[in-house]
Amino acid sequence: MWVQIPPSALTLQWQGFLFNCKDEFSAVRLIQMSKRKINWKRGIFIILLIILFFMVMGLNSSLAEYFQLTSQRSQMKERIENLQATQQALETQIAYADSGKAVEEWARTYQHYVQPSDQAIIPLSPEEATPQIQYVETPTPSAVENWQIWWTLFFGD
Repeated sequence: MWVQIPPSALTLQWQGFLFNCKDEFSAVRLIQMSKRKINWKRGIFIILLIILFFMVMGLNSSLAEYFQLTSQRSQMKERIENLQATQQALETQIAYADSGKAVEEWARTYQHYVQPSDQAIIPLSPEEATPQIQYVETPTPSAVENWQIWWTLFFGD
């Protein structure tokens, strides 16, 4: 609430006390000091809020980067496991290919080699036998007149 006091209401004694007094404890000085304290408190509070805001923003960006890196780490772990499984399968195939059993299987299957104790059997077809081709005649449909088709349709067979 604001109250305006007319200048005539103030006596010289009150005017000197409120406005021209050089005493540190004058009312005007107390009001100014209390305003400064409030302004300093408010300023410090605003500065702390700004600092807190930037700290929260930094925390937010750090958390986003953390989650991204965690996701990448799990993807890399999965990829490493897949590559290790592939490596193990390839090493197994290499070990089998270097073994004598694989060489023997290849020689017998693809090159038709035999061991000295084996009896080679070579199937021969008889020279006299020639296959006979038997032809089967394809039945051809007989030509039917249109009136016969209609007759069958209406009266049956």
